[in-house]
Amino acid sequence: VDTLRRRPHLMGCDLFVPDEAHLWTGETRLEVINTVRQAGAHIVPLTATPEAPDGRPMRLIADHMVCGPSVAWLIERGHLSKYIPYAAARPDLTKVGMRGGDYSVPGLTANLDRPALIGDAVSMYRKHAYGLRHIGYCFSRAHGKHMRDTFNAQGIPAGYIDGDTPDNERRETIWKFATRVIWVLFNVALVREGFD
Repeated sequence: VDTLRRRPHLMGCDLFVPDEAHLWTGETRLEVINTVRQAGAHIVPLTATPEAPDGRPMRLIADHMVCGPSVAWLIERGHLSKYIPYAAARPDLTKVGMRGGDYSVPGLTANLDRPALIGDAVSMYRKHAYGLRHIGYCFSRAHGKHMRDTFNAQGIPAGYIDGDTPDNERRETIWKFATRVIWVLFNVALVREGFD
């Protein structure tokens, strides 16, 4: 998005297809959508989450919604992997406040960033995925680092990256994950769009 904003000549297109479109209703990305729209391009936003996290309406970027096939339909036909969900202890989130349509980080920290719950995550990984690559999504930098440190202390090679991780360190950590030097890659709001 920032590249497009700095190089508006790249937005001279006939068709613009933003993925994870529910993230495109914020001011910065909406600026790109409006620039492309004003240039006359057709916009086809794609998302599996047709509701913006901040509650802003999707009509800011789309005139119509077309629902695709269900996950069950795609799994039955072999287009998606059949999965079995596992979960560690179910935390009590009733006392966690909300901010911007999501749980507040301070509330999550008080309720989830605890040794017992992190230990449950280690136990679940050992039981169901030991030796397999796993991406862990954390709600804060402190939580991500606690997860990484706990997994490493338990003999499970893990790394951590976030938006402030220096580029060379981020590349090295991802390379270690890709080559199985580390098995678990924890992140905060980073490994969610376009990660291969």
